[in-house]
Amino acid sequence: NIDRFFYLIFLISIFIGNFILKLFGVILPIFAFKNRKGVVFFPYAFKGSDGEYRRILQYLPYFEKDKIPYKVKSITSDSKALEYYNGVRWKFYFFLIYVYYKRIFQILSVLKYEAVFIQRGLFPMYFDLQFPQLEATVFKLNKNVVIDYWDSVFENQPELTKNTVKFAKTITVSNQFLLDNFKKICTNLTQWNLSIVTSSYKEKTDFSLHSPIRLIWTGMPHNLANLKYIYPTLIKVNEKYPLVLVIVGKEAPTVEGLNIEHHFWNANTFHSLLQNADIGIYPEKNTVHANGKSAMKVMDFLSTGLSMIGVPYGIPKEVSHLNQLFIADNDVDWENGLITLIENEQLRKSLGNEARKTIIKHYDVLSNYNQFKEILFGKN
Repeated sequence: NIDRFFYLIFLISIFIGNFILKLFGVILPIFAFKNRKGVVFFPYAFKGSDGEYRRILQYLPYFEKDKIPYKVKSITSDSKALEYYNGVRWKFYFFLIYVYYKRIFQILSVLKYEAVFIQRGLFPMYFDLQFPQLEATVFKLNKNVVIDYWDSVFENQPELTKNTVKFAKTITVSNQFLLDNFKKICTNLTQWNLSIVTSSYKEKTDFSLHSPIRLIWTGMPHNLANLKYIYPTLIKVNEKYPLVLVIVGKEAPTVEGLNIEHHFWNANTFHSLLQNADIGIYPEKNTVHANGKSAMKVMDFLSTGLSMIGVPYGIPKEVSHLNQLFIADNDVDWENGLITLIENEQLRKSLGNEARKTIIKHYDVLSNYNQFKEILFGKN
């Protein structure tokens, strides 16, 4: 009952906020700057998260070098957002009110800048949103709006996604699967690959195996469920070739019959852990979510030049079986693939070397920066 009461307060607050936004849409255009320059970024992901870094922050040094003005309008830290999301429900509703009203006043900045970049949406974490009033108001104030999608958000919020794409000059997506799906609801589409700072990765040069053999997986706790599918295979291979499964993330499971080494993600140690691993693993189920994402763990492995085995979902279109990685889509493939990689050092080396070359060519942040400028400003 307490939660329902505060949810009612939340809804009333949103109603008032929407009224303010409609007033903004009528009054504020007369205050728009005559000579707008640069870009204002609205991350969907919170400060400290990978999503904000991959799609926005890693490009900022290049904007600075080109003397392009920019502003990043973040909301709060990733840890603080998770604290409210996992905490008492009524406090979460007040957090949502804070987020919404902060966004209302943040959008005033779109009057000043030439381009507006919105990562997915302006009201993150609200589960029942149907109409994007914030985005609608921004589009009234500045028509040069880019809205970016880098995963299958249409799966969980189809009505919101369908309404949101109406309020953008350009919709960017990160892979072919998303491009094909967004074609069903809009036409102003551009594929803009997820990019990576390949120079920050420590290139693997030693392809001999450790004892025990070091397999590596990275990811968030909710993705640990994907590892369960291959535990029996790992345990079976472990009986012939002793393994240690290195997990880099917030949590790690305990699995009988399998040696697991857990590391929290840390920028100072992450790249060394990748370089010192023997084989990267990427298990997933064939779902809309898996196909729609650009798996960062795959990009991490390939950029390092680490040989890897994984499913064919969410991987870069330029990589293929036995050219840059080993594809496995069932238990037999996983077992055979792991054993093949373990027993063949030359294969590990050739896959790793070719993988790194492919990522540098197609996914390096510098190679994608010019396209990003073209998307935002129509020039490079």
